[in-house]
Order: sequence, then structure tokens, then C-alpha cells
Amino acid sequence: MQRLFINPKLILMGVCLWYISMPSTPLVYAEPTPCGTAITNGGDNGTAAYVDGVDQPGDVVLRYNGRAITCLPTIITVGQVYEISMTNTTGNIQEVSVGSPAYYCYQVTNMGNGADDIYLSCSLTGKGGTWTALLVKNQQNAALILPLHINPNQTQSFYLKVIPPTGAVSGSCTVNVTASDAYYHIHAAGDGWPQGQDADIRQDMVTVSILTPGKLIEEEHGGQVQSQDKTAEAIIPANVLPVDSYVSITPVTATASIVSAGMVAAIADHSIEPIPGTVTYEFVALNNDNQPVRQFNKRVTISISYPDNNQDGFVDNTAILENTLRMFRLNEQTQRFEIILDSWVESEVNRVVANVDHFSYYSVLAYTPKVMSISEAVNYPNPFDMTTDDYMSFGPLPLDENVVIEIYTLDGELVQTLVSQNGLCRWDGQNSSRDKVSIGMYIYMVKMKAQRKVGKMTVIR
Repeated sequence: MQRLFINPKLILMGVCLWYISMPSTPLVYAEPTPCGTAITNGGDNGTAAYVDGVDQPGDVVLRYNGRAITCLPTIITVGQVYEISMTNTTGNIQEVSVGSPAYYCYQVTNMGNGADDIYLSCSLTGKGGTWTALLVKNQQNAALILPLHINPNQTQSFYLKVIPPTGAVSGSCTVNVTASDAYYHIHAAGDGWPQGQDADIRQDMVTVSILTPGKLIEEEHGGQVQSQDKTAEAIIPANVLPVDSYVSITPVTATASIVSAGMVAAIADHSIEPIPGTVTYEFVALNNDNQPVRQFNKRVTISISYPDNNQDGFVDNTAILENTLRMFRLNEQTQRFEIILDSWVESEVNRVVANVDHFSYYSVLAYTPKVMSISEAVNYPNPFDMTTDDYMSFGPLPLDENVVIEIYTLDGELVQTLVSQNGLCRWDGQNSSRDKVSIGMYIYMVKMKAQRKVGKMTVIR
């Protein structure tokens, strides 16, 4: 009979693997690794020590919760025993308006058996100005007292508060939030312990971006801006804005305090009728210092759409004729909406268009003036600057009458004849041959049946 040979080294290896896989240490795993590999262990539950009787350098035993795990004569890596759980319950990316801080809610849990303090800290990298990051107990800005002591199996909450730079227009900030166990020791080479550190650390990263006040329109290029609902639009030619600007178009409901008084006055005016369900739009241009750009080098074309899905010439669900619609600007001093008489309707695309020399609050309203004569007609702008103005307008004029406007030189030569449409007439500065007229003074005559009105106007360049 052949004698069974049992290798003692295999027995030792089997014993070691049995200890490693024991269910009494579910949070720890071990695997043989080359000499020089560090031992890593979470919190203060594990302690590294020499093994008596083993004289090979680096041979260790890990004592975990009072039990010793005997290992082969080599340095091992012990899996991380996580003592801290940290959760960001808000989300990692957020946009914030200038002057409104961003808050991120965190929950930290002590999952270990010890009662170590947990240190919290944050570091940031920002651009666009000086950012501030604070750890606070709540959103009422109560400062968090550090370190944070949390008992085993206990959870506490705190907030990361990120404050954008004052007066910034654009920028972003990345913040690293760290929670670490107070118990740790970094082992140096030659101190008789495996190299490494045994602290438990949790980190999270959040990004905050300033909610830009609009689309950047460069002075030399111009551009096009729409409201988020695609209902309002501004077309800005090159070299019209005096500086690079952030342009935005924001809807403002009729009940908002800034426009409510104007809407009340419009309802009381028998010549004006608000469109049910429509809103006023705030057109804004801001420079890099977050200051309003109040004057343009030339007029900007803006438009607001109205509903006429069946293209029957009436605003949907109303008896309002689309050809009565006009653009109105809110006068914030008088709190009244004032008509832009030279605004017009583009019925094929269901929008009202106007050329404006500055931004403000604009709305589309129905305008049916009870104009019975031409005596109220005026012309504007006067003088007519053909380098900045697209045309001169005449109005208000009777809607249901054929009104003709004739333009003469001071010598009495007829320059152009115009016919009104929807209570308005416009002249682009050209004669009947489609040539631009010379600078100087001209005479206009408004004619309707037997009525006549004569006035003077000036053309400049």
C-alpha cells in the first residue's frame, strides 16, 4: 500500500484561506500580494501587528474585532472596511442666479463600531470671480460646528452652500466635499508597520454654474435671440449693440406687479383690447458689468407671435381681427402701455413686428382707435435719420378710409405718394424712382376725401 504524503505547507495555506473566508469577518477580505503592498483598513477596527515566530520582514497578522487572521509570510492588502457613508441627496449639477446661493443636502452615517469624530471639509476651484463654499447646518445659514460627532449607526444632515461672485454674469465652480474619520495613522517606511494609511474617507464633487442672464450677442456680429417658449424674438444686426451683451426675453404674466397696472389701464381704454391668455415679454440686454444696455446704435427688430392656427384672420377663440394687432411698450413711469404705431402684422406667420431703439416690456394688444379724421395724424421720427431709422411713420389714421399721403420738396415737386394700410402709413426715404432722397426739409400732405393736413419734416443722414 502506498503511503499518503501530506505537505505541511499545503496545510498551512489551507488554514490561512479558511480563516480568510470565515463568515465572522464579512467586511474583510485578504489576498496574497507581493512584498511592499500596503495594508489598508477602514476606521480603527483593524490593527496590524507582527506574527510571533515568523522572522520574514513584512509578515503580518490583522486583528479584526478581537480575532486574528493569520496570513502567509507576505504582505497582504485588506479590503477597505467603510466606516462612513456620505450621500448627496440633491444632485451634482445646478445652475444658480447671481445673488441666490445653491444648496446641496448631504447625509453622513457612522457605520462603524467606534465613536470617532468625523471631519468635514470642502475645497473649491472657480472661475468668473470669487466663489464661496460653506458647510452649514440648514438653509438659514447656521454655521456647522466641526468636527461632526456621529454615534454608530447614526445619520446627520448638513448643507453645502455655494455663493456665486457678486455682480458676475457668467462663471462656474467645482467643489470637493470630504468626510473623513478622525482616527487614522499614516505609516512611514521603517517604522515596523506596513506603509499606508487606515483612515476612512468619503468624497463628493458638485458643479455650480451661474445661470447666464441671456444669450451672448457680440457687438461686431449681432445675432438672434428667442424666448424659451419660442413666441418672442429679437433680431440684432451687427454693430447695433454698443458693447457685447447678454440678451434675454422672459415672459411676464399680466398679474405680475410690473405689468398689472398697465393691463388694467389697457382694459379701461376703449381703443385697446388685451388678447386673452397672452403675456408680456421683458426684453433685456446686459453688459459684462451686469448693467442694462439702454440705447442701441440702430433699431432692433422684435416680434411676438399670436395664435391663429386655422389662419382665418382672427385670433384663436376670440373675435379679434389680426390686422388690429399692434406692439405696445410699457411705460414704467406712467404704468401704461403705449402703442408703437409703426408696428405691423405679418399674418402669414402670425406675429406682430416692431423696430425699437431700446429694450423694455412689450406686449401685443388689439388696437381699434376711433379715429374719424386725419387731424390726429403725426409723423415720427422727425427728423428722419436714414442712417439709423428704417422709415418714417404717419398715424393714427382712420382704419376704414382710403388715406393718401403725398411728400413734396420745398419747391413743390412731388417726391412720393403713399397709401395707408390698417391705420398706418410708412415712408422709407425713397422717391417714386426708388432712389434715396437728399437731406433737407420736405412737406407732407395727408389727404382723406375733402380733408387735408399739411406738415413739415426733415431728412438727415
